Amino acid sequence: MKKRSSISMLFLTMMLSCATANPITAAASNNQQSDATLDQQEADVNGDGQTDLVILTGEKENPQDLWNSRLHIVVKDGKTGKSTELKADGNQDLSGYDPGLFLGDFTGDQAAEIMVSADTGGSGGVVNHVIVDWKSGQRIIFGEKQNAGMQIEGFFRDGFTAQLTSQAIGKSFAIHVKEQMKDYIGQLFDQQGKYTGPVEEQAQILSDPFGLLTPIDVDGDGVFELEGTQNVWGPAHVNGLTDVTSVWAYKQGSWIPVRAHYTVEMPLIEQTNGK
Repeated sequence: MKKRSSISMLFLTMMLSCATANPITAAASNNQQSDATLDQQEADVNGDGQTDLVILTGEKENPQDLWNSRLHIVVKDGKTGKSTELKADGNQDLSGYDPGLFLGDFTGDQAAEIMVSADTGGSGGVVNHVIVDWKSGQRIIFGEKQNAGMQIEGFFRDGFTAQLTSQAIGKSFAIHVKEQMKDYIGQLFDQQGKYTGPVEEQAQILSDPFGLLTPIDVDGDGVFELEGTQNVWGPAHVNGLTDVTSVWAYKQGSWIPVRAHYTVEMPLIEQTNGK
C-alpha cells in the first residue's frame, strides 16, 4: 500500500544549462560492420515539413550481445535523401541495454526532437536519457545533468525521520522511515527512534538519476513534457526510502519542474487468528 504526499513548489527560473560540455559533431554516416540497427522511427526532425527516417545504431562485440556500446543516431533527410550521423563524445557517449528511440516535439518548434534511452543495467534501475534538438543544429537539450532530476539529498533525524531537500528546486520535506530502518535500530536509531548515528558532513541520503522517464503531453497542446521517477536511498544503496516522481517542461531553453510527489512503502497490517 502506498502513501502519497504532495510536495508543493513554485515555478522556478531554474536555468539548467542546455549547452553541451562535450560537443556533438555531425558528419556524413559511414557504415561499420560492427554496427547494429537497434531501433528506427519516422518524423520530421529538421522542420522542413518532410518525414525523416531516424535510425539508432550501436556497436556489439558479438551479434547476440545484449550490451550496446557507442550508441549513435543516423537521420536520413526525407527531402534530400542524405544521411547524417550524430556521435556523442565524452560523457554523452551512450551505452546500455535495450536502447530505444522516441520522436516528439518537446520545445514547441513544430519539429520532433530525438530522445534516446538506454538501461545501465545497474542495481538502481538507472536509465540514461539524451534528447537532441536536430532542428537547432543537433544540440543536446537533455543530458547527464538533466538526468539527475530532483537531486535529493538528506540526513536522518530523531523520530525515525529522514529530512530531505531537492537541490533542483530548493524545497525540503520529511518522511517517516521506521519500517525502512528496522535493521538499523541499535546502529542509527535507538528503540524510541532517537537518532544515535554519526554526525555526517556529507549527505547520508541521496537520489539516483531517473529510471523511468516518460514523454507525456500534460495539457494536450502537442508539446511533450517528461515524467520521471527516481529512487531515494540511504544510508546504503540497498535501503530504498521513497520514490520521487516529477514532471518537467522545456521552457525558454531550460527544463522546469512543474509538479512532483513522493511515495513511501507502508507495511501491510499483519492479520492474526484468520481475521
